[in-house]
Amino acid sequence: MDRSILYNLEPIGIGTPYVESLSSYITRLAEAHCIYTGTIISKVYAPLLKKEYLLKITKRGGNGFFDSAIGINGFGKLAVEFVQLTDTFTGRSDLRSTTLINWSSILSNRGLFKKNKSWCPACYEDSKVNGKVAYDQLIWNFQHVASCLKHNIPLKDICEYCNGPIPVINRKSIPGYCPRCDCWLGSLSINRNTLRENKEGDLSDAFIIGDLLAKSNFDITNSSLFDSLNFYVNKSFDNSPTKAAKYFKIPKSTFSMWLAGENLPGFYYLVRMCKGLGVSIIGFLQKQQYVNDFYSTDRVEEIRERYDHEKIKITLDKLIENQEPISISSAAKLIGCDRKLLSKRYVVECNQIKENYNLHLQEKKKENTNKKARKLEGAFYSLVQQGTYPSRRRLEEVLGTGFLRENAIQMHWNELKRELYE
Repeated sequence: MDRSILYNLEPIGIGTPYVESLSSYITRLAEAHCIYTGTIISKVYAPLLKKEYLLKITKRGGNGFFDSAIGINGFGKLAVEFVQLTDTFTGRSDLRSTTLINWSSILSNRGLFKKNKSWCPACYEDSKVNGKVAYDQLIWNFQHVASCLKHNIPLKDICEYCNGPIPVINRKSIPGYCPRCDCWLGSLSINRNTLRENKEGDLSDAFIIGDLLAKSNFDITNSSLFDSLNFYVNKSFDNSPTKAAKYFKIPKSTFSMWLAGENLPGFYYLVRMCKGLGVSIIGFLQKQQYVNDFYSTDRVEEIRERYDHEKIKITLDKLIENQEPISISSAAKLIGCDRKLLSKRYVVECNQIKENYNLHLQEKKKENTNKKARKLEGAFYSLVQQGTYPSRRRLEEVLGTGFLRENAIQMHWNELKRELYE
């Protein structure tokens, strides 16, 4: 019996909305082999991918590839190559489901994935408390997913300890930890009362996307996005593209190009149309029909005022009352509206939320600086005890390149030297 090159780890959550992403699977593979993610990429993947730029990057230690590696979880060439290699290395055949490859014929890259990692701190914490494996869900990568389907809390996209974004995959990636400061990203201390209530029957973006990911075995061979779109225009809008475009709030010229099969709708518009029709994406492909014709003057007027401003005000007030550390952009994602709407219509509330968030960032920055100062002291006195002068080069060999870049850490380093040598 042939043995696989790497451990035959089982991907988590296939067949559910919480399916693991391929980038997460690769970091877990690296962890299982007790090596860095950067090592498994440079030593195992890069030579077989035969990409000169990747070989050069991995040799000289740059982060160019990792900073733009979000495509691993998508449906393009990078995803296909990484799935094929990982299948070969592990002896598995189901890793396509950790990407969007199965949906390549209906998806557009426009507005699909976030540039950096986002995560649910409660999911991480649950895995730790219950002795389960921490991993990153594929659904967290989507631009239009702002909350966790399991816990109904906002996703995080900034490390609260080093105050920076985290790449989807990094040289030192470990599920549940920040690769820069090594801090645990899990938490259960989130006030669920700050969250908006979903209307009964409302198909949120996350629900629609989660349903799609759970149906990874759906046979899309005989499904056509263009056929489905024309079906709904004919059945529900009296065969009038103008009425359909008006209902969905999409430029008529753009909508006409979709009907003609000249372009694929961006993912944002695909989800918007499904929500407007009251169907899932699978339902859209299967041409499931809504209860009645839904183009009417009353319905269009209802759609024009999409936001429940009473609920928006209540949500903002709760965020302020609970001093929730959240940015205006994250608050807008949580509510499901545009950031500009909040900034223009809720000036007083936004200013208070900004103040709370800035105070939170300052506190976290102070905590992070104190933590780094303690690490600096440990490395500093360790070198001194070894009879080695604690120079920048020596310290950064221990603590990592760029550790002394911050002014506050440089000043503390100089203070330690003055205390010891002057």
